Amino acid sequence: MALGRALIVSLLAGAALAACGTSAAQDVPAEKWTDSSPDAFSDDFSAKLAADRGRLWLAVLGANGEDRSLRVKVFARGNGRWESTAGIDAAVSSASPISFAVPPDQVAEDVGAPCLGLTTVSRTSEVRCLNQGSWKAIRLPDAMRRSCQIVDLYSYRGGLVALTTANEPKKLILQAWKLDTAGWHRLGNPVKAEGGVGLLGQNSDPNAIPDILLTTFNRVPERRVLSLRDGRWEQPVPPLKGPGMGPTTSGSVRHGDYVYIPVDVATERNWPLSVFSFTPQQSWRQVGERKVNSGVGSAQGGIDYAAGNVWVTWQQNDSSHLKRGLFPTQIFAQCLTSEELGEQTLLWKGLSIGPGSVQIVGAEDQEYALFMRPSGRDPRGLHATVRPVSC
Repeated sequence: MALGRALIVSLLAGAALAACGTSAAQDVPAEKWTDSSPDAFSDDFSAKLAADRGRLWLAVLGANGEDRSLRVKVFARGNGRWESTAGIDAAVSSASPISFAVPPDQVAEDVGAPCLGLTTVSRTSEVRCLNQGSWKAIRLPDAMRRSCQIVDLYSYRGGLVALTTANEPKKLILQAWKLDTAGWHRLGNPVKAEGGVGLLGQNSDPNAIPDILLTTFNRVPERRVLSLRDGRWEQPVPPLKGPGMGPTTSGSVRHGDYVYIPVDVATERNWPLSVFSFTPQQSWRQVGERKVNSGVGSAQGGIDYAAGNVWVTWQQNDSSHLKRGLFPTQIFAQCLTSEELGEQTLLWKGLSIGPGSVQIVGAEDQEYALFMRPSGRDPRGLHATVRPVSC
């Protein structure tokens, strides 16, 4: 069932943990790992990975059978298998993504345990953190709780950062919030735009507050990277104007002197996906001077920083050769430098219902890819899958 597969296109605009003390360092070696799919739902709608101290965490949003209400399940990886955490008693909105991060020690009640950002069907924003085996809601300021949705969470050594959106007629309003030992407080000024998408970036510096990637849908599309300077969100990097617009599924990556952004163009044949990098010396340039996808199939994907590397992951869905209503699909991962694209890794190939989540995270010195392939219980559903990758 194509349950909300527009998530990738729209982005508009976890009983007590049995293996709580285990870590991926005790897991099976990467070379012996097989593609791993915890049994979450008959149809996994979307998924997110997070990692801390070598432990992998997987959050899955999905539904079972005729009950189409969306729920979240969270799993931890240890001793060669996925263990389920306690259930999360919340019906989640299909119009909003889930976000997932492991907060730093000083703000975490359970050290190394993750937090979830979600929006309920009643349009209430929540942050829930795993604490002593159960998912407990973190008290939010009224202005944060009434936000249209929590679109992203990011953890750095100074605290946990959340990005919320509120929509007014013909206007997008972004507000960043920080959770530290003093509780939640606003991080910088509200960012306003005439429509668009805002997502938090990633940074190779674990002490750095993340950037915001703001993509606007004006006559000439713009992608702006905003950084917090003296309490305000400023634009130290010139905007990338054009090319055309497409799905926005990840934020920017800041790695050393370079800033990277993904650019997907849905107005051209096969939806070309590229990565652009910026330095003051070179301004914006297309990495490898070419798109990452080739052949037929519309590309949708994003970029991540993991274990010292920048990655681009995407899938290609060929709508011109549907078979029994299913797309011929290929899912790829590729690491890159500021100038070159590395070798492609084919993560999966076959028939699927369409777009699903893709992501790369690092745990210790190993990188892991998240992607979604058909569910064994429902051929028209998807199943969140994780496997190790390397450059």
